[in-house]
Amino acid sequence: MGSACTSGHESRSDHQLLSQTWTLHPCQEQPFLKRDGPARAAGQSKSNKKLCFTATDQLYLIQVLSDLSDRPDCWFVKYSIDPRHGMYLGRAFFTSDEIVGEPWKRYAHDPKLMYSVQDDDGRLSAADRPRTWASPKSCSA
Repeated sequence: MGSACTSGHESRSDHQLLSQTWTLHPCQEQPFLKRDGPARAAGQSKSNKKLCFTATDQLYLIQVLSDLSDRPDCWFVKYSIDPRHGMYLGRAFFTSDEIVGEPWKRYAHDPKLMYSVQDDDGRLSAADRPRTWASPKSCSA
């Protein structure tokens, strides 16, 4: 992983990334490791919009999420421990809806990431979700 990320953020060694404080965030379908951001530690509120990432390179995804977790407006980040069909999932939560768009633009042309913004205010309740696929339990915080 030693090369700089294409989105222009500072590169960290594999050892530095993996030695950071990440805590287990158990979820029924898939466990995640999470890292709280400064906004959560300061007791600020969290937006229901989140930045969602998919990547095949787990260390690259960890680097991106780690950099985001250092932002003062970051509430927390998390990533999947195990891949789903070769892809790792990542999430970044911030303090306001407007802030989510700024990092989204930063990674718009990053060829190593797929991303989207998810609005949890607009999500269907468990009772209203289609029954044709296994719907995961909510694992946002």
